[in-house]
Amino acid sequence: MDSIRQGGLALLQRIERIFDAFFGAAGNPWRHLGALGFYFLWIALATGIYLFIVLDTGIEDVHTSIEYYTHEQWWLGGILRSLHRYSADGLVLVMLLLMMMDTMTTSATMTANSTATILMMMMMMMMMMMMMMMMM
Repeated sequence: MDSIRQGGLALLQRIERIFDAFFGAAGNPWRHLGALGFYFLWIALATGIYLFIVLDTGIEDVHTSIEYYTHEQWWLGGILRSLHRYSADGLVLVMLLLMMMDTMTTSATMTANSTATILMMMMMMMMMMMMMMMMM
């Protein structure tokens, strides 16, 4: 298991060096995944609250309401739906990357970072369950 972890850590460091070459050490997005995740969370929350307010959430009318805001009012409804979707996708991606990085960089013993990883995994599972319920 340690050889897998060491190989993963070497891969992560290689990716970090590649991003450093393109963005510089201060602007490397690989080093700011937590901040990016926080940014994606706020975008998803703000657009989700707005969409919840303006869309008709009744069982019979929800499809009509979404179609109207996507096609007839694309400048606000369609763009905000896209922002909401892609920020949620970005948040899940950032969380997965952070969990992978935390797994590769910590030892096998339970640490504070491992606790944070477990909490992030639980939050991600809750988000996935909510998304599945929304699709039904």
